[in-house]
This record gives sequence, C-alpha cells and structure tokens, in this order.
Amino acid sequence: MMHRWLAFVLTLLIPATTAMAFQADGAGNAPVHKYCGVLRGYSADKSALQLADRTDDARTAIGQQPCEHGDAVQIEVQGQALKDGLTKWKPGDRIIATVAVSKNGAAEVTTLRDIQPQVLEVESWKPPVALFSFPVFIILLIIFSKGMRELLFVGQDGRWSNSKTQISLWFTLWISAYAATFILRWASPAHFLGSISTPSALLALSGISGLTFAGAKGITANKVANTPLVGPGAGVPNGKRTNTKAATSLSNLVRDDAGNYDFGDFQMLVMTLIAVVSYTIIAYHFLGVLEARASVSLPDVDGTVLAMFGVGQGAYLAKKASTGIDQ
Repeated sequence: MMHRWLAFVLTLLIPATTAMAFQADGAGNAPVHKYCGVLRGYSADKSALQLADRTDDARTAIGQQPCEHGDAVQIEVQGQALKDGLTKWKPGDRIIATVAVSKNGAAEVTTLRDIQPQVLEVESWKPPVALFSFPVFIILLIIFSKGMRELLFVGQDGRWSNSKTQISLWFTLWISAYAATFILRWASPAHFLGSISTPSALLALSGISGLTFAGAKGITANKVANTPLVGPGAGVPNGKRTNTKAATSLSNLVRDDAGNYDFGDFQMLVMTLIAVVSYTIIAYHFLGVLEARASVSLPDVDGTVLAMFGVGQGAYLAKKASTGIDQ
C-alpha cells in the first residue's frame, strides 16, 4: 500500500519539477551580450529603457570593455530592484548594459541583467595636472608675493593665523577638485558641461571651515577692542595696544603669542592637514575614474574625518574665546 502511495506522489511531482527546471534553464541560458551606448531615457513605469549611439567598446574602472556595436535598441527591464535602480540614471549617461537576448516566437526580446557606468577616456597625466595646477599657482603666489601671503595666511597681529590657514587650505582644495572635474568632463569626447553637485558631508565640512574663520575673526576683534591702550606718555607714540606683533613664522601655527606651544592650535592644525591630505587622495582617485554621466557629484569626505574636523575646529574656537589676546 505504501509503495503505491509513493509511486502516485512521484508521478505528480516529476512532471512539474521537470517543467520548472526547463523554464529556469531556458531563462538562465539565454545568450548574454554587452551593449555600450548613451541612455536616451526610460518609460514612466521603468519597464523599458532606450539605448543609442552604441559603440564597439567602452572604458570601465578596471579597463577597456568590449561591446557589441549596433543600432539603437529598446531593452526590457524586469525585476523591482532593477527598476528602482533606474532612478539614479539620467538621459545622456553613457552606460554598459548587460542584457539577455531570447526569442519570443519570431520576435527577439532583449532583457536587462545589469547596468554600470562608462568611465571617461582621460589620459593618465590629465587628472594630476587638472587637480594640482591651481594649488601650485597659489603656492607660487605665496612664495613671491608678500601681499598674497598676508591675505591668505597672516592675521592682524602679523602672525600666521590658524583660522586663515585652515580656510585657505581647504577652499583651495575644494575649488581645485571642482575645477578639475569641470575641465576633464568638458575636455572629454562627450563634452559634458556643468551639473556638478556637492555632497552633504563635503558641504558640512566646508561650512565648518567658514564658520571657524568667521568666529575666530570675531573673537579676535572683540579682544582687541577690549585691550587697554598704552598712552603716549608711556613712551609709545599715539598710543598702542599692550600686545605686540610677533615675528611671522610657520611655528606661529602651534604657538601662542607668548611663544609657548599651544595644544589647541596644534590639534586644529593636525585635523586640518588630515582632512586636506585625505580628500586630496580621494579627489585624485575620483578624477582617474570619472564616470561618463550627464551629472556627477564631487566625492564626499569620510564621516570620521568630518567628525574629527568639527571637533578640532570647535575646540580651537572654545580655547580662543576663553583665553586672553596673547594666547
């Protein structure tokens, strides 16, 4: 009796299992192709996208990718994950679409399997030249122009200013990263123009830098206003404030006005250098594999770097506000 029951169950399961295996095998073994071209858009329900200007190959972050040249094609998009992913792509983006081509009767159906961005064709020497040209120009101005040096780095007391130094370093790097991205995109065969956004963490760090500069300047101005004058009778013509200018030196960045090493100034300088050096490396790598998109975003800063930078700037301002004008 038991044998008959098992035989009956097997006769029901085997045909259904065979059919399912055949369908899965048929879908999984559909020929896979690489189509490289320009995304022209996708349907409102994201069930299909249009790819045009197809090329024989395309560059990716890991090297050149061979593709199948051909006419414009419409590609079906199946699966909610792929459909949701289409929202990050815009018309004009240069993409590499991995597709499965199958037959539906006499018709040929092209179905999307994966999508990735192309990388701009940029010679290896262009990213460093684009990124470092402006900083090198600023360095030369600082070396040969006392006025530029005082404008960017020296405070009212004649000493190197921590707040001026950090904002000059950071904004020089930020401007350089934007300018390099703009130039490389415009000079590429695609001639992309504009549409370069700033991510939130990078914007926050830049805002902290600007607020530190403004806050430090306000604190110093308030201290100077409240510092007593030395009258002419004391041997100082026209009256001068009791604090005197120190010699201009890079050591000013880690010393107070009395010439003593100051930990508050030191930690601010260290945090600023960490932020500048780490973002320089990030920006350099970003420019080397710049994606061929109609709009891009500058690389973001690391969350830990943002936190350390904020703590360093805050500690510096707190120290500056709580000490005398000679510190």
